[in-house]
Amino acid sequence: MKPSPRLSVPSVLLFAVLLLSFSGCAQVYRMQVDAGARPGKDAPVSYAVHEAGLVETSLANQTAAAKFVNTALSAKGMFEAPNPETADMDVTYSYEIKQQRRVREWDESIYQIKRGGGDHVGGSVGEGPLGKPIYIDPPAELDVEQVHHTADEIVYLKELHLVATERKPATTDTPARVWDISIGYEDADPNLEKSMPLLAAAGCDHIGTNTNGPIIIRLRDKDEVVAFIKRGL
Repeated sequence: MKPSPRLSVPSVLLFAVLLLSFSGCAQVYRMQVDAGARPGKDAPVSYAVHEAGLVETSLANQTAAAKFVNTALSAKGMFEAPNPETADMDVTYSYEIKQQRRVREWDESIYQIKRGGGDHVGGSVGEGPLGKPIYIDPPAELDVEQVHHTADEIVYLKELHLVATERKPATTDTPARVWDISIGYEDADPNLEKSMPLLAAAGCDHIGTNTNGPIIIRLRDKDEVVAFIKRGL
């Protein structure tokens, strides 16, 4: 279990970028998932959900954000308690977006063909019908020049953090933290709201599990799990 109250995606692995897949015109996302859970299989299933740290957005999108979280939890057999006071655990979630500026560097190869000059350095190979010498030039050479480029770019890290804590652990030695999970990815789109169902979908298989550190998964925007999150309960 992680001691911090809320997980953050480690900066050393913030290399996830939005990729394009031309198979079915679906976008492919590289998502980083970091999940932990306390030992044992006695995890409670009823919960009260709480929002913490949601970036300023409309009330409708706040409602949608909670819906995405509830739907993801339902995929693991958990349900929102009809009466929050009787819930076995509290699940706190937060969606976050962070703008990051970085320098992108790349090398470009410039190719130039150098052909033989007019001084016939290859020498004469014989004479023509009128006695004129026949020359052969050396073959053309391919010259390659490497040009280094740099450019500033802005990317946006989108994250979803979930923390589940049990209200009444079975024993005093049982950790109150039941499980936690952080999901994140980067792209050039500053719109967090479009990322909410993707982040929740990426967490579906790993909520309540141990990933033993950050892992990378690939998610297509047309995958069934994304459609499931968007449909809701």
